[in-house]
Amino acid sequence: MSGQCYEQSHIIIREDAWRCQAGDQLFDPCFVKAGSKKMEAVCPQSPWVGDSVQINVGIPLNNEHHKTLDMSRAFPWAIELVNGEYCLAVNSNEQYDSMPVRYRCSNQNVLIGYLQRCKTAWSMLEKTPKGVITVELRRAWF
Repeated sequence: MSGQCYEQSHIIIREDAWRCQAGDQLFDPCFVKAGSKKMEAVCPQSPWVGDSVQINVGIPLNNEHHKTLDMSRAFPWAIELVNGEYCLAVNSNEQYDSMPVRYRCSNQNVLIGYLQRCKTAWSMLEKTPKGVITVELRRAWF
């Protein structure tokens, strides 16, 4: 599909991640393969679903001004929790109890606040219908 990639991803800060548009659809994140001609961006639905959209652009994508990935500070674009839930990052101004909503999960709950990386098992706060609980991460995709 033809489209354009016009800025660094808002979902994941890494040098090869873009925000792209094709027709009236917005795709974020989209990834450009290193060492390629940089005329194609692949936009995965999620890490756990194999469907992706390939966007062909008219001019080579130049990411030399993109920020590089810093895993000590960046938020992953997708998370699997130890309870089996899958969560995708959202680009939203939504807040709960003065904390930003960062992820929307497969069970419709949201992850809020900041990623706790101090222990071996990373964790976040999950807003559920019954309240807010701490949940551990099984996997994170950067």
